Amino acid sequence: MKKVLKNIITLFRPTNKSNSELYKETFYTYSNGKLVKQKMNKEELFLYNLEQNKMIEPDEDYTNKNVKDYKDLIINENINHWDLKKICALNGIRLEINEGWHTLMINYLNEINKIGWNKRLGVVKAKWAELRVGLIFDDKFKDSENLEYLDKKFVAASRYTCETCGKFGKIRTGGWDFVACREHYHLGQTSIDCDDQFLTTANEKHLWDDLQNVTTEFDYYKQPSFMTLNFKNYNQDYLSTTIYGFGKLVSKIPDRYRKLFHPIIFEKYLNSEYCKVCGINSFYNHRCESCGFSGYYHLSDNNEFKYTYETIKENQMKWFKDGAELFYSNFKVYELNPNYCKLFNQEELNNYVIDSFDEIDIEDLDIEKIYKECNRKPMHNKELR
Repeated sequence: MKKVLKNIITLFRPTNKSNSELYKETFYTYSNGKLVKQKMNKEELFLYNLEQNKMIEPDEDYTNKNVKDYKDLIINENINHWDLKKICALNGIRLEINEGWHTLMINYLNEINKIGWNKRLGVVKAKWAELRVGLIFDDKFKDSENLEYLDKKFVAASRYTCETCGKFGKIRTGGWDFVACREHYHLGQTSIDCDDQFLTTANEKHLWDDLQNVTTEFDYYKQPSFMTLNFKNYNQDYLSTTIYGFGKLVSKIPDRYRKLFHPIIFEKYLNSEYCKVCGINSFYNHRCESCGFSGYYHLSDNNEFKYTYETIKENQMKWFKDGAELFYSNFKVYELNPNYCKLFNQEELNNYVIDSFDEIDIEDLDIEKIYKECNRKPMHNKELR
């Protein structure tokens, strides 16, 4: 297969050449906790990885429990999370995705199995909030057109599948990109707070008196994005300005320590507004900590922020599709505007289709429809995780 797709990599093609010593490369492996330099050809490396990633068999039964070679793997709708681990183990790799993507991955394997997949894998992981599967094909494979479509379809679905529970979600940013539903996004947020003596983060409880200096990093728009707090005894901690509750934290920093922070932090985060999208009093520096609405996507040519009626309405519908009701019930750090008004009715919300702004070339892309198709749970596998 000459064409290499975004999500498909060709890692190893068998060779008929007898003198494999000519094709040995240098690899670094771990032995007894030490890094060891070895020369191996790719077949030897595969056998090494097979041994390193040997699976510990569970007591319960599953479809591929007694399979010893990847060529004999059974791919059907009855496979579960143990089968996924076994498929990866027999390919000398680890399963590097969370449970929320297991159904997605099982459906993907069933689809590519129908078009002649040879059951070889090079990697299964999440990268940049996408499902990345390294498929290994030989030269006999011909159906690259269907493979390309399936690749795009499942990558698109992964961007909207919560990595924790599998529910509909979206790409979130918190130091790195990941996919989460509204509930698991905020449950996974670092808790931050402070009083007159202590600063408390997810990592540690710090004495303000131990704080020596703070360095601030800025984003593309020259806005503060990240802070490194340096304490005595070489202790460090890190705060993202996108973390939920950051604005309230800034307002509680004791006056005597404010000189250690960049002045722009207090300029941008001391005063909040009610967000026009979610109605919560957490709109700092043209971005809402609660719903994530960002004004920087609505800059005019004159560098002015313009929020039209249509912009607010569409983002409100996105917010309610993204679990607004759950958020209002469970997360109450900030006050809700008593005069908050929805600009849509229930019928409009039911008919609203979330568009994908990602570079996915699929005709008539309905991301919610694709999410449901790719995360369909097989009828025969009610216990699927």
